[in-house]
Amino acid sequence: MNNCKNNNTVNQTIQILEANKISEGQGRAYVAYTIKYGDHIVKRRYSDFESLKNILGRLFPTSLIPPIPKKETIKTYGKAITGNTNDFSLPSNDIDLIDLSSSVINENIPSTDAKLIRHRIRMLTLFLEKVLQNEEINKTSIITDFLEPNHTNWNEFVASSPTFSSLPRNILNCNPLDPTNTSRLYVSLPVPSSTQLIIPKEVRSVSTTPKRAKEKFDLIDQEYRLYENIISNGIYKHNKRATKILYDLKTDYNEIKDVTAAFVKDSQRDVGIQEQLVHISDLYSDSSVLLEQLVSRLHYNVSEPLSETVGMAGSARELIKFRRLKYLQNDMIKKSLSSKQKQLAKLTTEHSRFSHMDEAIDEAVTNSQQISLQRPNTDPNNNSGGWFS
Repeated sequence: MNNCKNNNTVNQTIQILEANKISEGQGRAYVAYTIKYGDHIVKRRYSDFESLKNILGRLFPTSLIPPIPKKETIKTYGKAITGNTNDFSLPSNDIDLIDLSSSVINENIPSTDAKLIRHRIRMLTLFLEKVLQNEEINKTSIITDFLEPNHTNWNEFVASSPTFSSLPRNILNCNPLDPTNTSRLYVSLPVPSSTQLIIPKEVRSVSTTPKRAKEKFDLIDQEYRLYENIISNGIYKHNKRATKILYDLKTDYNEIKDVTAAFVKDSQRDVGIQEQLVHISDLYSDSSVLLEQLVSRLHYNVSEPLSETVGMAGSARELIKFRRLKYLQNDMIKKSLSSKQKQLAKLTTEHSRFSHMDEAIDEAVTNSQQISLQRPNTDPNNNSGGWFS
């Protein structure tokens, strides 16, 4: 990875053109996403995006890295959106801000899985767009490396790159401004333990402005946790419930429409009743279409943005966690330096005392050309001058 600014990255658009199911043998398969960036076209799988996000977190520990969609099956995703796991399908996507008109899904993929893949295509496209808009990241070639067609296997490229392999495992032992330029000094820094991140009870109840920096980190972390909880367990939860009710209501309307349509086909029915049933069937059909549009708007304009916001809040808390750990690390360094300074002062005093003895010995040798091993005569009444009396 080169530390050179890529001026053309911001001006170029990025698209995920298609998704293909690729077999690995022995019944295993994965979905490969074809990305078009400028004149380059490259295939990447979901785990490659996970790897890129983790690498960005290590290379830019002081930057906010956008989240990627969770890796989940259509059943877990359907349960997260509407509470249903059986026969769940995503709403229509006629109002989305991300242009997926050129995105296609190939191979024999079930329709429900195809809609989940389309959801991932949209969210991964947003991830790449936000990463490309980050000025700090664009000062390096990490994104162009990820989108380089010659790097067919991203994991092999990462493993063979000295830039990534030389990074310390713990980001607290990296140079925070440039982890690729980490000296031995950073590697030797102490690392705070996870128990030091536990917020004490007395800090949790603090309502006034904190005086210590550590308390500030604790309160900021609390605020983000509260913000994340309000969104995920408050607004998102109630919107999900409303979406589920409307989704079930739309399903019921479709069933009523089908039942009335079946009655209409009975030739023995009265003409007047048939006309009424046709009218009722049309009403339920129109209502079902309106409910489908409403569910679509709630899903794409509310649920997914809220989910992305929760992900960004989680990323922000990770950034706060890193900065708090750096603060604790700095505090540990200060305490260690203070202890070493006291030891140095003690050793300096000892050295000064022994220096006087060395000077006395040197002076005696200079004057007599020999070293006297006799104890100095400090008692005028004692002329023995021996070592032991």
